[in-house]
Amino acid sequence: MSAAAKAAAEAHTNLNIFAAVVSLMDGGHVYGPSADSAAQTARKIVQLCKAEQRKQLLIYDKNIAAVKKGTK
Repeated sequence: MSAAAKAAAEAHTNLNIFAAVVSLMDGGHVYGPSADSAAQTARKIVQLCKAEQRKQLLIYDKNIAAVKKGTK
């Protein structure tokens, strides 16, 4: 496996992991008397995950393009 293919696969995995975390945090799974504080924390986590997803998507796109270029 080429370095670009490996990097693309790793970025794709990271995208899926962060998407799962966003799904959990956005899904309204925060309960209890401290829900306001927990909801604020959940929103921060979602923001961090989405920022990282943007970075990972750039890495994925760059490396997929390199893989495709190498196969022509």
